Amino acid sequence: MRVLSHRLPVASAVLIAGSVLAAVPAGAEEATADPGVAGVAAGSGSLVVAGTSTPYVPQGFNSVGILYPEEYPQLCDSIGMNQETRDELSDVRAAMVNDTAEQILAMKTYWNADAVRFQVSQGALALEATDPGPDPYTDTVLDVVAQARALGMVVIVSVQTQTYGCTPRVDGDQVKLPNEDTLAAWTQLAPSWGDDKGIVLEIFNEPQSKRPCPTGVDWSWPEWAYGCDTDPDTGIDGMVPLGLAVRELAPDNVLLFDGDNNAGKFNDFVPPPEMPDNSAYAVHPYFYADGPTGDGPAGGEGWDDRFGHLQDSGEALVATEWNGSASCREPELAAELVQDYLPAHDIGLFVHSWDAPAARLVSATYEPVDSVTKCPEFTGASLAYDQFWSQAAGGDPAPEVHVASVGMSGGSVDAVTVAMADTGSDDGASGPLEVRSVLLLVQQAGTGRTTAVTSMSLDTTEPWANGSLTLATASGLADRRIAASSGDVLIVRVRYSGGESREIAYPVG
Repeated sequence: MRVLSHRLPVASAVLIAGSVLAAVPAGAEEATADPGVAGVAAGSGSLVVAGTSTPYVPQGFNSVGILYPEEYPQLCDSIGMNQETRDELSDVRAAMVNDTAEQILAMKTYWNADAVRFQVSQGALALEATDPGPDPYTDTVLDVVAQARALGMVVIVSVQTQTYGCTPRVDGDQVKLPNEDTLAAWTQLAPSWGDDKGIVLEIFNEPQSKRPCPTGVDWSWPEWAYGCDTDPDTGIDGMVPLGLAVRELAPDNVLLFDGDNNAGKFNDFVPPPEMPDNSAYAVHPYFYADGPTGDGPAGGEGWDDRFGHLQDSGEALVATEWNGSASCREPELAAELVQDYLPAHDIGLFVHSWDAPAARLVSATYEPVDSVTKCPEFTGASLAYDQFWSQAAGGDPAPEVHVASVGMSGGSVDAVTVAMADTGSDDGASGPLEVRSVLLLVQQAGTGRTTAVTSMSLDTTEPWANGSLTLATASGLADRRIAASSGDVLIVRVRYSGGESREIAYPVG
């Protein structure tokens, strides 16, 4: 059970040149163009960088890396999950939990992604909310999200009830509208993130009102909003009461509301008057073969009717899941959706998925996978890769340097890990920068004086094509003559072969 969070807010390192600049905690109000530092808000027709009117159109991946609750096999027993699936999900989780820096920086440097969406288990979180013992699953979620934020990513967290998360069934069926367990799940997480606007809360993944409610239609906005009885005063049984309750837990984070019919539709949707402020909407446009106006070969409603009209009316919208292999047809329409329609409507795109079994569109070396069992000729992976890089504004991106973790002992910094990554030119003519040395320094509060602490140990690998990942580590720092504590600023000075250098500042505490 998690009654009160004692976690410190994630801090973001700030690139400096020459003298040390003030470091900016994630979620701070300073106007900055970097959503990974300032966070995001719901603006008119798009997300915006928090504290500014600058549109933010995220591009990233959906990950199930922290969805599987291996701590609670009884939950997975209750839904009949087989051992093969458990083994696959356990491997996926180990990769994300044990190699978070590599996974996240591969997204950033190889794919040019700036956001990641983590799905998390309602069943496991709700169980820990009522259990007085330790919270190992909750702690894993909080730790991985904190690392992704420290590495500069905007993070969406989506509570879900589907198979990989082992959430118990209700009346033999998946939970397809929020319930009291959904709110219990958010009580485990949201209070820890209330001061970090770089974490977006997708309150319930893929609601589907027709499953629990006898509506007889594919979507019904009263049931979506307030549950099968359409009564706003009968507890957490719809999207709006859940959103209002989560808003109490996290006053400043963007809340994302998935559309009905598994996030596939916003047809004729008008936001209810009780919707929380700073809210946006999520769509999963898997069935893109309808085309923009419904004249595509699938013969269904078009993108305009399904979701485009909502953005046209001034609401912020994000496509938090998409791939081409779900429909496995019409690659020309997929290209029109990804390259033209979504950008024209300021709708961000999250590819499904980074690591889900049977839907992984990324190879072991992080390259696009364009063939899966269901769809051997087209997945949309290379399409998304090219689209992400089309937003790079030309040239090669700067190398990534981030403080990935800081360990404390007796109020002083005792261990530091710095993650650095770079990818060479797209044509392979030049390789990644080679880290030669990393020096750790501290600027003590109120003195303006910077003192060297130690040279850090380096471990370099090449986990993706024409790219490198270097982890610099230092430990036993709390016992040194000069030790950093809350209020001080760590300075990381990186030197590369060839003479280039970078510095970042990281506030302690």
